[in-house]
Order: sequence, then structure tokens, then C-alpha cells
Amino acid sequence: RHLAAPPFTRGEPGGFEEWARLTAYQDLLMMEYEGQLPDALTAAEMLSAANAVADALQYPLTAGRRICDLIPNQNYIDYIRRAIGLVVFRDADRSFFTETAYDETSSRVAFGVIERFLEPAARAVSVDLDALKRLMLISVLSGSMGLDMKCSHCAASSLTLDNTIFFEDADPQRDLVEEVHRWLLSKSSPSTVLDPDLFCWDRYAELVLAKDCNLVFFADDLGETIFDLFQLQQQLAFNPGLRVTIIPRAAKFHNDASYDEVEEILARSVFGNLRRWRDEGRVRLCEHGPRNGGIEGPKISARAAEHMLSADVLYIKGSRSYELLATGIRVPTFAAQVVNREFSESVFGVDLKAGLPVLRYMQAFPDFWGFRERHLRNEPLFPTGRHDWQSAMTSLESARFTRSRGFIRLFERSSRECASELVIEYAMRHGVAPHKVEIDLII
Repeated sequence: RHLAAPPFTRGEPGGFEEWARLTAYQDLLMMEYEGQLPDALTAAEMLSAANAVADALQYPLTAGRRICDLIPNQNYIDYIRRAIGLVVFRDADRSFFTETAYDETSSRVAFGVIERFLEPAARAVSVDLDALKRLMLISVLSGSMGLDMKCSHCAASSLTLDNTIFFEDADPQRDLVEEVHRWLLSKSSPSTVLDPDLFCWDRYAELVLAKDCNLVFFADDLGETIFDLFQLQQQLAFNPGLRVTIIPRAAKFHNDASYDEVEEILARSVFGNLRRWRDEGRVRLCEHGPRNGGIEGPKISARAAEHMLSADVLYIKGSRSYELLATGIRVPTFAAQVVNREFSESVFGVDLKAGLPVLRYMQAFPDFWGFRERHLRNEPLFPTGRHDWQSAMTSLESARFTRSRGFIRLFERSSRECASELVIEYAMRHGVAPHKVEIDLII
């Protein structure tokens, strides 16, 4: 309990108990500010609740393990909130609405950009792959708007504000919708730095837009989900053989889009086609989505799991869900986000200061490896060359390895799944990163 923080956390003070108590107390202060706690709750009782949460997370299990040892970093804040709900309200499933300002601003801006600019432009010309690629870029980039208002807890690690457009501004005459539209267009222009191993649009177009496809979409933040639904509506119009299942969060978790919120979004006039295709069965909305901020496989509902297993392709948004699924998911998966978190920088091998949009394609093979050893590797980041910590195998290195002649030769002999298992088994046995494995030694 009193051990120092591990080195890969970049020198956080104290051990787990201190961190858990402080995180719980800061969350309680945010809840108090947003009016989510009982008025009669005193400062001493809030501190007592934070201590109770820290103690509960350290409850001992078998073989010397504690509850906290089983919780992924990406979803810690959700477990802390469940513990707060249990301690303060005797209700672990209680929803706390602490990102109302961000949600309201991001959704207002998203609808404004779509209704004033994107939807009229889409009606004026025929939808083609170039236009759909631009919409994909816009929907990915929209997750970075207003980071100055976004709760840092929602990202699970520190954020950079180098590549965002600020929501909070004292100018009452400011046209935020116009500003965000210009910002999105500039960031998604043809001159945007896009590495094909990081932004796998051609593969997405091949699997999703060029043939019959059952696509399952896991939503993330409320504002960007509005952009995602608009681009999916355009993709459905482009490919008559496309079917889409939308899986938002089952309830309200931070700024993520909930089932009820998506129902409200679909009621807007701009989404008339999605409603019509939902009535016809081409679009489905699942009410049994994740009950935390990231897609944690062992905790997902049976209904959502059925949708995942029946999918031809998964499309997931958000860094936390990506990190939880990037360990070797068997279903062909596209994961989209902007690299603007300190943890994401180490995972992708991409400088967060560049603010690059990512659309990673992954299947069977891990998309990164050895995050806990990142402090042992200080190397140049893409595309700036700035040195910083990187995982033992970054996403960029995984992508290049899986399209190498050696790996292709290996999976052509059996399957991608078998090839991945052979490489991982060899890597673990010899203590090397998977992309460092010499395929000829396996063959």
C-alpha cells in the first residue's frame, strides 16, 4: 500500500493509496461544484468518503492481489465514481452529471457546424470517397475541440492544449460555430500530415464502403458522436450494402454519449435518413452499451458482445477504448482518436504536440506492447523527431511489422490469427518486443 508509484507513471508522488484518496477527493469536489452531492455533506465527510474509496479499492483478494490490481488504468475514474456512489448514496449505479457545460457547448457547436455548413454542402454535390474521407477526418478531429473545458479525468492521463480550439472565451460576439468549422476544415485539409499506417482510410473504404458490411460503431464523447452519426449517415447513402449498429454508453459517464442522448440526437431533422433506415432495419441502436468510460471486454453486456461477434467490422472512438481493445481483438477493427494525451504519445510513437488524427486498423495482432517499460525507451517521435518515452512496440511499429513481407508470408501459410499467436509466443518466450521477432526463426 505504501510502495512508491511505478516509474512508467512519470514520477507521480506517493503510492496507490495516496493517489486513490486524492483522485476520489478531487472528484467529490467536482461533484459538489456541479451540485451532484447532498447539500448537507460536510468537508470532513467528503474526506471520509475519499478515504473509504481508497480503502475499498485496496480490499485484499486471493494470492496477495487487491481489487485495484484488477482495474485497468483507462477505467479507474469510473470505478472510483461507482465507489463514491456506493459510499455516499448506497447506489453504485448512480450517474453524476459533472461535464454539463462541455456537453452543452460541444453538442451546440456540432449541430451548428453540421446544419449550417456540412449538411448543405453534402446536398449540393454527390457523395464520393474524397468527401467521405474529409468527413472521417472532421469527425476524428472533433474529439479535440474544446479541450480547455474537458475534464482531465475523462482522458485518463494528461492532455495537451496545443491542438484545440478553446470553448471558453469572454467575447460575447464570438461565433464559435464559424470558428470551429474553419478550424476543422484547416485541420482536415489535403496538406494534413497523414501517415497511411496511422490513418488507414483506404483499408476502411475497402472493408466498409466497397461491399456489403455489418458495421458496429461504439460512440465516445457527446459532441464528436454528433459528427460521427452525420458521417455514418453519408456512408449509408454511399453504400446501399452497409448496415450500422450504434452502441453508445448505457448511461451517463462523464462526457460520453449515452443511449438517451443518442435518441435525442436522432430526433433532429438533419438525421431524418438515419431514422428512416432505422425503421427499415439498416440502422440499429443498442441500449445495452458499456457502463463505464471505455470498452472493457470482460464487463461488456451479453447483447453488446453479440453485436461485436456478429460484426464484419468494428469502428470505435476514443483513446481509452482503443487501449483496452488493442491487445489482439479478432474482429477487424478501426480505432479513431487524436493523439493529444501523454499516454497516447507513448502508445503510438507520435508527438502529441502535432495533434495528428488516427484511424488505426487492427486484427488479431497487438497494436502496441510494453507500455509499462516506456520509461526505458526515449526515442524520436513521429513526425517531429522530438525525443520522449515510447512503449516497447508502438502502434506505428506494429502497423509496419504486420505489413512486412515476413509477417505476410507467415499468415499466408495459415491465418492472421495463427501468425499473431506464433509471433507473440516467441516474443514472450525470448523477452523481446513482437515487432523485433525475426520471422525466419519461426518459419
